[in-house]
Amino acid sequence: MKTLIPMFVWVVVFLSAVQAQSADTDKTPQEVENLAKQLVLKLGDPDFQEREAASRKLAKLGLGALKAIKEGLKNSDTEIRARCLSLYPKIRTPDLKRRIEELAADKEGRITDFPLGATYEKICGKDENARKFFIMLCRDNLELLDDAANNLPNTGEAFIDLIYEIGNRGNGVLSPTTEVAAMLLIAADEKIGPSIVEANRNQMKGGDRNYQRFIGIFWTPKYEALMIDTNNGLYFRKLLFAWAIQLPEPLAMQSFLFFIRDMIKKKVMNLQGDSDTLVFLKDFAVSTSAQLMPYQKGEAMSIIAGASISKNDRLAFFEEKFFKDETSLEPVVGFDLKDQSKIRVETRACDYALAVCVKLSGQSFQDYGFDILGSQSDMFNSWIYAGFTKDETRKVAFKKYEQWRKANPIKKDEPPC
Repeated sequence: MKTLIPMFVWVVVFLSAVQAQSADTDKTPQEVENLAKQLVLKLGDPDFQEREAASRKLAKLGLGALKAIKEGLKNSDTEIRARCLSLYPKIRTPDLKRRIEELAADKEGRITDFPLGATYEKICGKDENARKFFIMLCRDNLELLDDAANNLPNTGEAFIDLIYEIGNRGNGVLSPTTEVAAMLLIAADEKIGPSIVEANRNQMKGGDRNYQRFIGIFWTPKYEALMIDTNNGLYFRKLLFAWAIQLPEPLAMQSFLFFIRDMIKKKVMNLQGDSDTLVFLKDFAVSTSAQLMPYQKGEAMSIIAGASISKNDRLAFFEEKFFKDETSLEPVVGFDLKDQSKIRVETRACDYALAVCVKLSGQSFQDYGFDILGSQSDMFNSWIYAGFTKDETRKVAFKKYEQWRKANPIKKDEPPC
């Protein structure tokens, strides 16, 4: 009995592999492919029985029919497309499941051979724990990943629909954490992401806020627990930030930054050293897309200003990345002084960066001519008030800081504060 069971398992695996290649062993691969092309065309036959017979024969051909079926997904005939869409997972999924188990048993196996494996490896790496998390994603969400990787029709719309479905399941039927992780991987893919963005924009015409719905999913105890999970938290956060850096809408990014603030407050995320949260914020704050979301750029800068890294590291970052950045974060802000006089300031990225550096270096806002912060330094908790009424005042302030920096060069290895 001890020898028969392993032998039985081996035979089943072997026969499954043979069947997956093609059930029609009398034909060469090219003959199978040609037959599959003919059968795909018959999927649109006027006779229902002919269509059904063609579907059965294609399923019997197995992987040998896959290429023809993928081509059929682009056919102008609605019936052919629908039947190919139904046949695709029936043929593809069993083979992928077998290969995933082979990957799990082979530490040298390449994850790049699997749906979105190359994208995953680029984002998360390929160390042992990263591989294990990828295998989990595939085991739980194989069809979802494979459909997206092959850019099946309506991928973007299907993604948006899944957001709604998850949101409507209720606490009794919550999705596995790997499902949302797989969705993040799909949305972070450079080729697939744009179709999801487009689908979202199409639905936005009706007032839907799909990105906010998706972000809301992360705001649950089980995902907070996943983000700090010793084994998988790192990879989930990497996927989360790889998706978020591509967010195209100001409101969506604003929601995500608010989410980050809350996660930092709850100590689910941190801004220490080279934490992935800090890396994301830095990347976003200096990115091209941040120029199109100036308010969100200011929000990211303000979170970075409070990072638990050395004062001198923060000084160097703000000086290097923003002192020449004249992006207008808040074009005009009106403010009533104590004497009831009104002033209107414009806050640029460089202005707030200067204010951060002045504060970190222990200098006075008043000495630098900040119109609001000079008399209301307690307003520093908002970057909005770190602007100037006149460009001349701004130039004088930066000149003063330049002189101060020459006299006080940045020192290395100062502890965090």
